[in-house]
Amino acid sequence: MIVQQLNNYQTRTFKIWLLQQGKWKAVKSYNNNANSAKTTWAVPGGGMLADGIKFTFGVPELERRRDLGERLQRRAGDIARCAHARTNTLLHGDLKAANIIMPNAVSGALVPIVFDWQWAGPGCAAADLAFFIATSLSREASEMEDALVTLYHERLTARLRARGSSEANRAADSIDMETLRRDMDANVVDYVRFCAGSVWGPLTPASMEKHRHEQNIGIARRSLWHLARLVERAGRAMDVLERREFKTYQDDVEEARREAERLEREKRREAQ
Repeated sequence: MIVQQLNNYQTRTFKIWLLQQGKWKAVKSYNNNANSAKTTWAVPGGGMLADGIKFTFGVPELERRRDLGERLQRRAGDIARCAHARTNTLLHGDLKAANIIMPNAVSGALVPIVFDWQWAGPGCAAADLAFFIATSLSREASEMEDALVTLYHERLTARLRARGSSEANRAADSIDMETLRRDMDANVVDYVRFCAGSVWGPLTPASMEKHRHEQNIGIARRSLWHLARLVERAGRAMDVLERREFKTYQDDVEEARREAERLEREKRREAQ
């Protein structure tokens, strides 16, 4: 209900969010960064990941994904459609470690408080999760991504069902583990599309070293290991999206519905 009210208010009045999470939505940022995602990704002969990143392609993860920028540019619209196909969740919009505090950590009662809600809006639940993982996890935690996503899903669905309402149960039913993983793939790719076009261009080894302790900056901008891991993660996810021909969960449901109708029509014809 809250998300629907936000959609109605914002799209009818200011059209800020366009039914989506604002800063990752392709219709808002496509013209600004879709083309540069290709042109700044890999300069021929320059050994660059993006304009200004003077890393040699001795990093295997970056070498393997030399063509990712062109793919991000070519399918930017399809990527955004997949990433924002499900918009029934109220998102924080900037969920990173710097926006979370643990005021009771000394006592052992870890009760997180999330602040800085200026980017809040309706969107896909996986968007906040993908952003947090991409910007905030330590190296050790990053290597546990699959286990953490599974735990997130278990806790999320359990807490929804604990509410006991039919609406909460429907919400829990709507996001099975396979759906969450599909949404994660799309949102990781969309986030890297955004970064490749608008964020990573000025990076240099010196700038990464200079800012390596600044928690308000995403960790992939401060750590080559995290940057390479994120690129490789996005590359694998892009492979999956392409194999699925950028079909969303809703596309699958609609396809199944049409197939069921076709079979029913055939059954009726045979009965005549």
